[in-house]
Amino acid sequence: MNDFERVGERVAEGLGGISDERYDAVRVTFLKQAPALTRRRADKKALGIAASVLLAGVAGLGAWHFAFRAQGAPAAARAEDLWLEGPKYGAPTRVELGAGAHIDLVVGTRARVYRNGGGRTRVTLEGGAIDVQVSDQGGQHWSFLAGPYLAQTTAGAFFLTYQPGAGTLEAGVTSGTVRVSGGQLAADSVQLQAGQRLRAGEGSVVVGALNAEGPE
Repeated sequence: MNDFERVGERVAEGLGGISDERYDAVRVTFLKQAPALTRRRADKKALGIAASVLLAGVAGLGAWHFAFRAQGAPAAARAEDLWLEGPKYGAPTRVELGAGAHIDLVVGTRARVYRNGGGRTRVTLEGGAIDVQVSDQGGQHWSFLAGPYLAQTTAGAFFLTYQPGAGTLEAGVTSGTVRVSGGQLAADSVQLQAGQRLRAGEGSVVVGALNAEGPE
């Protein structure tokens, strides 16, 4: 492999991959237009100029390649992956999720929101408490992870509190229904109706009436 081919390979790799046919076309065109430079390969200055010309040619081809893909190819569904933190003090931080949905993060809360193009949103509660309002507009699907626990709903309002050190989960529903599984529930699951609260951890699962204060 000569010096020009090595330069071309590095440029192609940096641009994310260009077909062999397009790379060869640029290389052949360059060799036809710069025969003097190819004969003086011992001259370092000439080699540098030749490499610059080849870089420009392949870079231009790469730019055309990506522009064509962006304009002519159908747009792929994009995923979003957001890491969130609640405030250090004061009122909760609201994060809008669209389609009539949002989550409020209280002080010290850490969470992650992952959404894909299929209308599915997964919220991972690393620790702390979140208030949730979601809807089924646009065929959305919602799931919430907190340690070993999974909460799922199609629409409604509820809160989740998770303490990773103790491994305890608390969930309370104000509207709609929420199904909770995993953790202390093992292979079982509990469907919470509006007005119900679940506490799980330390070897027990307790379902009772929802208190007015919301997440603790």
